[in-house]
Amino acid sequence: MPSQAAQGRSIVDSSQFWTGVLGNTSSAISSREQFPANVIVIGVDGWSQAPTLLSALVEEPYSSDKTYSDALHNRWAEGPRKVTVRYGSPVQSNSSAFETEVIIPSTWLQRLDVPLQVTELHPTLLRNGEPSPESAEKLISADAVILSWNPLTTPVSALKTKAGDLLRRPNVILTITSSVPDSQMEHIQELLNRDDIRPGKIVTVDPSRGLSAIMELKADPKSSSSVLKYQIDFSGSQVSALSMKLDAILSGTVAEGWSVASRRAFSQMHAVHDLISRMLDQEKRALGKVLCSIHDIRQQIEELRVKAEVDVLGPSGEKNIVNVALESARKELKAKLDSLTFWRMVWRIDEIASTVGATLDAHWCKHLESQTGKLSSLQDKYTSQTMSFLASLHEPSPAASLHSAVLVNRLQQLSSSPSYALNTDTLTGPIYKRRAQILGYPTPRLHIKAQQAVAGTFTGLFGGAGLSWWLAFSENIVGIAGAEAATAAGAGGLVAALSLRWAVGKWQKAKKRWLQDFDRVCDGTQRDLQATLKRAIDDNVTIIASQACDQLQELAVQRKEEIGRLQDELAALKAELDKAG
Repeated sequence: MPSQAAQGRSIVDSSQFWTGVLGNTSSAISSREQFPANVIVIGVDGWSQAPTLLSALVEEPYSSDKTYSDALHNRWAEGPRKVTVRYGSPVQSNSSAFETEVIIPSTWLQRLDVPLQVTELHPTLLRNGEPSPESAEKLISADAVILSWNPLTTPVSALKTKAGDLLRRPNVILTITSSVPDSQMEHIQELLNRDDIRPGKIVTVDPSRGLSAIMELKADPKSSSSVLKYQIDFSGSQVSALSMKLDAILSGTVAEGWSVASRRAFSQMHAVHDLISRMLDQEKRALGKVLCSIHDIRQQIEELRVKAEVDVLGPSGEKNIVNVALESARKELKAKLDSLTFWRMVWRIDEIASTVGATLDAHWCKHLESQTGKLSSLQDKYTSQTMSFLASLHEPSPAASLHSAVLVNRLQQLSSSPSYALNTDTLTGPIYKRRAQILGYPTPRLHIKAQQAVAGTFTGLFGGAGLSWWLAFSENIVGIAGAEAATAAGAGGLVAALSLRWAVGKWQKAKKRWLQDFDRVCDGTQRDLQATLKRAIDDNVTIIASQACDQLQELAVQRKEEIGRLQDELAALKAELDKAG
């Protein structure tokens, strides 16, 4: 089962660690050797009185052997990382830089049918939330653990951080070494229960009082007052109560016919089950948070799609920056066309297209190009947010199973591709396209209409003059000579006036037609910009976030299914353990 768990975030969480621990225990069972029950004593900090507590447990009150007491009380003199105390005679004390072994004929170590061996670990080996490598296996392999804690120097929050996992094991005795009122004890248990921390036993002990009682008795063992004081103080210290709770944990091994190694393996399997259950529950909660984050990002993308037009192009209606820009361009172009009266147009007949084109270039939505910068800032925001979110899935995140180097690499390649980059043409493409449309058809047609009007004017003028001449000198005309000349001149002038009026009207209609075409192009420009903005948001601004969300959701769903299968296997393992023990 450990090999199927999520990748370990500490030495105790790793499958390699548990494979080694269970392998060693399996070898111990196969060897059929008689092993002592191993008791670990460790303090949460340097003020938890763990050394005093152990001395009060194994010190012999009626022994006069000074060597015994010296070996016991000086066991930390060489500054080792751990001290092992086991039964034996004569008294021996073997020290090295890392470990001290004390061999003493303590009756406390022999009071059960199973011999006891006590290993005392230095408080620094219990680091924040993770035992050191040298103490992790000893804590896991212990048959019982006495955790000494002083609430005055280490608050409950720090206790949960340092030893939360350890305190969840049923073979751990939380020993409180300072006086705690009943009301405060209930509060402590409530705080621990909030994080599902329920030690096997909890006892309040006064180690200093217990050890002092022993030492005073050893100083004068024949005095009845010393014996009485010893009985009162040692009983009041609750050291005996601690021994009884320890016996309750260890005596099950003997009573139920288990070997020490077998009971240890059984306890370790329970620890494996509980550890993986917590890891999977923690990962499942983390996956739920990831899915919520994915939902939030997608919701932000949807909100961006809805609000983008307002944020980039401004509010709808007259204040829309596109409408303002187009209306401004229309006013400038209309003013230019109005200034091109017929007679001015006649003198600039060859410059009509270039004049209108220059005015269009000068006033056609010029400031809209700067709006692309807003899209770039939004793109940077969503890309940075997405990459930071992916980076948060690295170890030691509970959702580290979702981390995908392939996904990160793919998104990095996408962010470096030319299609990802936003430039001035991204949003202004429709503007240039529509401007080219105006310059490509309505403007040349306006130029042609101007030429036609001028040509019609001159045709009318010359036609009128020709008509006057023809009427005046044609032999087919009958009338008085004076009247013939006036009629001829009038007819010619009428033709010229009509042609001029026609030309002026044609020019006005051409300008009006051009403005109508301009308005239609403006309407198309508005629609094109909206469509282009939506494409830019989907294909550029949010593409990194969208693809990351899609892939992460797929991975999260797959992982939740895997967790479901693992939890089914854990339930089967739990049933077997309950049946066996």
